[in-house]
Amino acid sequence: MSKPALIRLSARIVNTPLMIDQAKLNAILLGIGPRLGLDLPAALDAGDWVSASDRRPDDTDAVLAVIPVYDSLVFQKNGIDAESGLTSYDDIRAEFRSALSNPRVKAIIFRMHSPGGEVHGVFDLADEIYNARGLKPIYAVLDETAYSAAYLIASAADKVFIPRTGGAGSIGVRALHVDQSGWDEKQGLKFTPIFAGARKNDFSPHEPPSLEAMAWLQAEINELYDLFVDTVARNRSMTAEAVRATEAGIYQGQHAVDIGLADQVLSWDAAIKQILTDTGGSYMDQNEFKTQLEGLLTSPELDAGVDTDAVLSELGYMPKTALPAVDVEALQAEARAAGAEEATSRMLAILDMCQLAQMPEMAAPLLKENCSVEDARKKVLDAKAAQSGKDEIISTVGATTTGEINPVMADAQKRAQRQKEA
Repeated sequence: MSKPALIRLSARIVNTPLMIDQAKLNAILLGIGPRLGLDLPAALDAGDWVSASDRRPDDTDAVLAVIPVYDSLVFQKNGIDAESGLTSYDDIRAEFRSALSNPRVKAIIFRMHSPGGEVHGVFDLADEIYNARGLKPIYAVLDETAYSAAYLIASAADKVFIPRTGGAGSIGVRALHVDQSGWDEKQGLKFTPIFAGARKNDFSPHEPPSLEAMAWLQAEINELYDLFVDTVARNRSMTAEAVRATEAGIYQGQHAVDIGLADQVLSWDAAIKQILTDTGGSYMDQNEFKTQLEGLLTSPELDAGVDTDAVLSELGYMPKTALPAVDVEALQAEARAAGAEEATSRMLAILDMCQLAQMPEMAAPLLKENCSVEDARKKVLDAKAAQSGKDEIISTVGATTTGEINPVMADAQKRAQRQKEA
């Protein structure tokens, strides 16, 4: 990652409110810390997290729209692709709107495995999901976790399903300040800020934060926390006091259901079956779809007037755009003509080449080997060089030694030279 990208990423992590699980924040700090000159202890290691690029939802038909909400959540990627994985609120919103506008989609599922992320943009996204209730059934299926900002998104759905070992909650807001003044001193560095405006130098990494700066940031954290609590309370039909009483704790499986953060303990597969029961929709994984599609395409009934578009539609296949009609027979005839023309051209070129090189005996073997013109040319030149004991044809003088130029050899040399230049 380039230095400007690292600087932009660090600015989105330190001295700014975050709605993210502490373990994931530690993992991010470990990833970018050394590149920013921060010597962080190995104790911050948060273990392995699955990247959004490696973990994708099962393929579904157009009836159940599955939207992945994985890994660290950000407002916009803006060209930054952190090693720990990113999902942007913009991407989630785009997929959600597409599912809402698709008339074949009967239900929308947010498949979640995220520690949370940035504050910016998440409340607007959660409100948009909440306000879409009643248009289509909306589900959040935790697979396995939805913490902080991710849980805010999950709470906006009509129902939240959580597996036995899944986690939900972490309803809180945090901010982080990195004070590297001690490191600066060890390096023999002293930074002297020159600024106008009392708050302009707040949270400089080269000195401890002032009491005024800490008070201002704490007030902002409190305000965001109140908004977080009130939004979850609205989404889950809970009292604000009940949400606040969680104290940003994480609740597993049935405990999350008991406290009101989830509706039912279900694995991913069980949740899908439940949603199908609720909506009367259809769902099949990638292997099942492939098997049925292959069976359709190899069926002898295809020639008996079967409406393949209707069958494909039943399998969940829906082309994005209508394709123009194709005259297959015309294309095949054109391909045969082009192939015949190419073969004839190749044959004549090889025959001409062997004749010009005065090695007509090579033509038949080269044609039989189905050599390309380029390969045939190399073989003819190699054979000619071996015959003359030289690397190339350098003489255009005829064998009569009277000094006249052999026009065939001269032409062969010109052709060889043009091929080399090409």
